[in-house]
Amino acid sequence: MDYMELIRNSKIIDKKYREFFLPTILTAMSTSLILIVDGIIVSNMLGTNEFAAVNCCLPVQQIFATIATLLGLGSSVAISIARGRRESQKADQLFTAVILMFVAVSLILLLPQACAPAVFSRILTKDEILYPFVYNYYSVFLWSAPFCIFLQTMEHVIRAEGKPRLASGITIMANVINLALDVVFMGPLKMGIKGAALASVIGFGVGSVVSLCSFLFGKKTLHFSCKNLWTYGYEIIKTGSPAAMGEGLVAVKIFCLNMIVTATAGNNGMIAFSVCLAALSLISMFISGAAQTMMPILGIYYGEKDFTGVRMVLKRAFRILMICAVVVLIVLETAPGILLTTYQVTTPEEVAVAIPALRIYATSLIGVSVSFIMIYYYMTIEKQRLANIISVVNGLLIIVPCAYVLSRVAGINGVWFAFPITELITIFVIWLMAKGRIGNFYQIKEEEPSILDISFSAEDGIGAKASEQVMDFLKKYGINGKTANKIGVAIEEMTENIYQYSGQKQVHIDLRLKADAESLMLSFCDDGPEFDPTIYQPEEKEEFAIDNIMMLKAVSKGIEYQRVIGLNKTTVFFEQMEENGYEHERQPDTGAVSGE
Repeated sequence: MDYMELIRNSKIIDKKYREFFLPTILTAMSTSLILIVDGIIVSNMLGTNEFAAVNCCLPVQQIFATIATLLGLGSSVAISIARGRRESQKADQLFTAVILMFVAVSLILLLPQACAPAVFSRILTKDEILYPFVYNYYSVFLWSAPFCIFLQTMEHVIRAEGKPRLASGITIMANVINLALDVVFMGPLKMGIKGAALASVIGFGVGSVVSLCSFLFGKKTLHFSCKNLWTYGYEIIKTGSPAAMGEGLVAVKIFCLNMIVTATAGNNGMIAFSVCLAALSLISMFISGAAQTMMPILGIYYGEKDFTGVRMVLKRAFRILMICAVVVLIVLETAPGILLTTYQVTTPEEVAVAIPALRIYATSLIGVSVSFIMIYYYMTIEKQRLANIISVVNGLLIIVPCAYVLSRVAGINGVWFAFPITELITIFVIWLMAKGRIGNFYQIKEEEPSILDISFSAEDGIGAKASEQVMDFLKKYGINGKTANKIGVAIEEMTENIYQYSGQKQVHIDLRLKADAESLMLSFCDDGPEFDPTIYQPEEKEEFAIDNIMMLKAVSKGIEYQRVIGLNKTTVFFEQMEENGYEHERQPDTGAVSGE
């Protein structure tokens, strides 16, 4: 049989991506929609000045999101990579470190804001009309800092545990509470803009309490472990810094652009910019959904050094995000009036500024999507330097100087043109840097020739076909008959066990064999029911097809098992090839590299 008959496919990745994507996009939608709907409620119930005031405080909320991204994404990616490398204790230590870091950062962030809200309010706006609205909102909203950070941090950690629906449910619940209280506080209770801020504090607070309870009382795979916390705290910061820098620079960018827009076109310009930020929130939910679905899956495959899987995960995320970005672009270009009417931007003066603003700004959204998906991708595959450069170029280095210069040349429309120009320059920078020593956007090389990747569905007799294909591959590498037979038997027995234990459910299997002079390792990944072959008891044999597992243990050197993001990850080790007649001269090393 030709060993290429079975080839690697993306069925497990596609299935897992679909499973994670819906709850993740719902989470991202609820987070983005809270900004959009908050603005709609404020503008409709209070007025456009209050709407602009809330957007003046957006940099503060962006700072909260930056810290949550640093801690949440940094820890979840590091935990996923550790699990891919089968380092369960390290995953526990990373989890403990991020909780302690949250407590310290929250205190440092909250105390100065609570002592001087008037000073910070004046920093947020220089406009005398907007200042009282900004102060009333900000002086209450600042108390949401610890709750907002904890909720968003735990959202990432819970998803890394393989519970995307729980993470989604908690975040959606918090945001629904926020919106409901918005209406109550600004409506019947007549609390004005302070009511909008108080609703955020309560919504984030309730979500934080529920997140904490899910870890204290629910079933979990992460536990507290107080060892090497300083080391792992640094690793969390290093891992999460590119995405956090991107979020943080958005806060700085919005603050600087607020100043430029206000100086160029006054209050009408600020209202138009607020509508553009609402459009950014719309596309951000798709960026967050695609990227945050990708990251825990990508981290697992990268930790295993399964670079074929890494490519498949990125392609899946990129394809979905591009479809969403194009749809949003078409809607904004053809019907910008819908968004303006939603926010009660209806006066001729406001519309005259806002229509061209929205249409020009919309052309940058595809570039924004590309930039951010690549930042998240590079930080997950430990290319932090490249991710950091993209964050700086996209977040601040180009947009602010470009907007300032063009505002002097072309007025307020020059500010809007600065956005698509910035995205084009950023994509060029990504292309230029990715053409470095590795020479592709993935920044990983092709698989080593000593690695065989195949995929198949669990069914009766498939193990024999897979075994035959693998044995043909082993002959190419000069593995003697005794060792090859052991591996062939292991494949048949493990595949048969997966098939028998799956019941009526269709189960997909990715089989990966690494056969070089350093190691001889067989990995199985399947999406079937949870089954740990390392802890079974002999009396279970009829139910769990133990004869297969006993045979597997007899022919192998050792077995490791993990249940990761809802997948069974079983690794079978065999004796080193030097001890088993490794006769084939090793091929030149064209293997993948991990990190710079």
